[in-house]
Amino acid sequence: MDRKVLVRMHAGFGTLALLLILSFFTSTVVVELQGDITQIQMVKRYIVYGIGLLAPAMAVTGFTGTKLSGKSRARLIQQKKNRMKRIMMLGVAVLIPAAFLLNYLAQFNAFGMLFYSVQAVELVAGAANIFLMGLNMKEGFMLSGRIIRKQKA
Repeated sequence: MDRKVLVRMHAGFGTLALLLILSFFTSTVVVELQGDITQIQMVKRYIVYGIGLLAPAMAVTGFTGTKLSGKSRARLIQQKKNRMKRIMMLGVAVLIPAAFLLNYLAQFNAFGMLFYSVQAVELVAGAANIFLMGLNMKEGFMLSGRIIRKQKA
């Protein structure tokens, strides 16, 4: 596949993934602060549905990133790869199971200690993923030349 196509796919699907995670996070915070039970249930359901779009977006981002980086040992690329491992682990081990559990609990009106404990863990893990993905995006811009690196004095 042409490198330009890979770069556009990587940037596009990476941006989509970050925007989806930001929308999950933001909608959760807003509905928890201002919503009623029905709205919380709806948000939890749509987050589970959204995982169906997020998972392939993350997979394409990872695949294209791997293809673009090849066997490079460059520091920025290695940092991005290491962050992606953390992002993937948080997603698979914490965020996806939490989304399904929170949806299940919400649909049965089980808004107790378990719900809010899992919700707190999900928000912390989600914030960490947003931060890590933002760093990867910034370094992607640096690698593409869209952001000029600051020279040390």
